[in-house]
Amino acid sequence: HPFWFDEAFSVWIAQLPFPALISRLALDTTPPLYYLLLKAWLSLSREIWSIRLLSALFGILSVPVAAAVFRKLASPRVAAFATLLVVLSPLLIYFSTETRMYELLVLETLLAIWLFLRYIKTRKTPNLIALSIIQIFSLLTHYYAFFWVVTMNLVWLLRRKTDRLSSPAWMWGQLVSLIIFLPW
Repeated sequence: HPFWFDEAFSVWIAQLPFPALISRLALDTTPPLYYLLLKAWLSLSREIWSIRLLSALFGILSVPVAAAVFRKLASPRVAAFATLLVVLSPLLIYFSTETRMYELLVLETLLAIWLFLRYIKTRKTPNLIALSIIQIFSLLTHYYAFFWVVTMNLVWLLRRKTDRLSSPAWMWGQLVSLIIFLPW
């Protein structure tokens, strides 16, 4: 089926020259990362199915990441069932078929949860750095990322003393994310 308005808008924005793309998005309601990825993706093909394939790839990549998150949080049986629910979710299937940033945001959120759980368990700086990078990408994908960023910070605040989490390292990661995001 042909693009609907929001998909057509995504493709139109992504086709703009880089300076025009950035200045146009500064006036819009969405940060630039998805559009920049879509711009690069458009260099491969301009067929509708191919353009939509980008979101489908994000959806496909979300499944093993969701499975990894669920394995950290639950028994293997519960994790398998939860992963099946992700695979069969009508909303996630729909997001995987449209040229919008939502499935990328799902993937980034799942990666952030997985990295956060690893950081809490290992307290290793590379996990925190990777989490900060994913947080920046997510904030530059969609403003709804703020919901998981705030939630993760609240969980970190509640667990930092009992899990002996590094306050300076965490705060630096949050500060860098905020500074990079500020223009948007």
